[in-house]
Amino acid sequence: MAGRLVLGMWLPVLSSLCRSLHTQASLHLISVTPGTTTRDRILIPRLQLPGYSGTSVLTPPDFPRGRRGSRSELSDADRPPNEGQLSNLPGVTAYLTGHDNSSGKAIVQSARPGSWQSFDKGDMAFNVIYTTSEFPASLNDDVDIAKHDALVSSDKLGLVSPGGTVCRQVDFAPGYDCMMHRTQSLDFGIVLEGEVEMVLDSGETQLMKRGDVAVQRATMHAWRNPSKTEWCRMIFVLQDCQKVVLGGQALGEDLGRGTEGLPPSGNDS
Repeated sequence: MAGRLVLGMWLPVLSSLCRSLHTQASLHLISVTPGTTTRDRILIPRLQLPGYSGTSVLTPPDFPRGRRGSRSELSDADRPPNEGQLSNLPGVTAYLTGHDNSSGKAIVQSARPGSWQSFDKGDMAFNVIYTTSEFPASLNDDVDIAKHDALVSSDKLGLVSPGGTVCRQVDFAPGYDCMMHRTQSLDFGIVLEGEVEMVLDSGETQLMKRGDVAVQRATMHAWRNPSKTEWCRMIFVLQDCQKVVLGGQALGEDLGRGTEGLPPSGNDS
């Protein structure tokens, strides 16, 4: 009885769809179990159209996937590298939102192209996207923007912003193995382009691919780009944390090699 009711509800819809597409279609009935609380089985119609793959009705094999589905369309010509960028990866822009004072509606308040700083003989580059200097941050009267601009222009920003956060992109050259280091912070590291190996001071390694996330909890670690030909790009969000104590000893910041010109964070004193 349930199957007839469901089928009766679907048939008018499917018939209308077939007429609107001006094509032949056939109805196939598939049997499914609606849940674990009943043994009844119902019949659900499935539409199969010529030229369409598998059980998908609205995704034929040649259906255009658009910009998100085609990496070839996101070429360097569309997004050329930023000024000072070392890698051949697409340039980046940070879009800051705000509110229109008259309407109160959201707007894109500013667009800021990436600004890259080179380290370790050009094998690694930083692009600081945004920072905060307090938590929770105040967004009123654009106080956060003013503080960010002042901190970046002061040349006093280390890897961590004391009492706040840092959002930073990092490009790693092919075959590059960065310094073993530690920050007093809770970090979220996300692979954007290529692959990277997370190397810990225990000798343990973990290969990370595009979309993988590392949650760094004030440990000694390094990053290695295993590719011999392709750059790797990651994005990090670093949040200041309380002092980390292990075996009665406080674990402070350790920047390692290759960071000449990068000041200490100053949040571990």
